[in-house]
Amino acid sequence: MGPPSLLVIGLNYAPEPVGIGPYTAGLCETLVQSGHKVTALVGKPYYPQWKADPTYGGGWLEAEENGVRLVRCPHYVPQDPIGSGALPT
Repeated sequence: MGPPSLLVIGLNYAPEPVGIGPYTAGLCETLVQSGHKVTALVGKPYYPQWKADPTYGGGWLEAEENGVRLVRCPHYVPQDPIGSGALPT
């Protein structure tokens, strides 16, 4: 029997420098160090610029970082993150 396999699903992941991104990456990497096989289904970096990082262009991307299998999916990034354009004037 092999190591336990885990799937972590979240929007933010490293290299985003703030928010939940570093914490999700740290959790996944710690689980790998503990002997788990970890796949993280995450979004593509966009925060804190609120623009898609062109380094991660295209459709779905798969990579391995620090022992974690990453599956990055394309997603919508709002131009106005607070939604002020939708507020009545």
